[in-house]
Amino acid sequence: MADKEVRITLRLPEGLRDKLEASASETSRSMNGEIVDRLDATFERATEREAHVKRLRESERRMMKTIGDLSASRAETEKALATMSDRIAELVRENARLEKEVQGGAQRTAGWEDWATRKFTDENTLYVLLDADGHPQSWDEIMTHLQAISTAVGGNIERIEAGVVDAKRVSSDLRTEQWLKLREFYRAQRKPKK
Repeated sequence: MADKEVRITLRLPEGLRDKLEASASETSRSMNGEIVDRLDATFERATEREAHVKRLRESERRMMKTIGDLSASRAETEKALATMSDRIAELVRENARLEKEVQGGAQRTAGWEDWATRKFTDENTLYVLLDADGHPQSWDEIMTHLQAISTAVGGNIERIEAGVVDAKRVSSDLRTEQWLKLREFYRAQRKPKK
């Protein structure tokens, strides 16, 4: 059902009336049809404008939410970056410490090479021959004997040349047991007698 038409009297400035007539002529409408069409279009534009404003407000709301999310994400990212930065600093310190250890090891190795390649005289070399006499000897036992001998000799001993004869192979437990006894024997020798 079509809208009921209502008749109104309209007063227009003469220049506006001339523009309406020219537009009506171009679109092949009556003056009344041109005015109705133009008025109707303004209401449609107003409705479109309201819808556009509504869409803009919704976009603004989503954008503000995104900004809030990004701010939270930024705070988390900054926290993660700070943690990674701390870890990197820790790794740099650890790397520097390890480099010092490597340099120290290289210096010790160089010192050992210097010591091992230098010419020793019989004056500062201790020659030792350990006779195991059929008893098993562990490296710990051998080193304990050599330390005790070196201490007993005193002086400026820079090198010990040692040989071990008749070292039979037996279990590690037996060698460890004998080494502990030997160590206690030498410790007892060092204690002052009362």
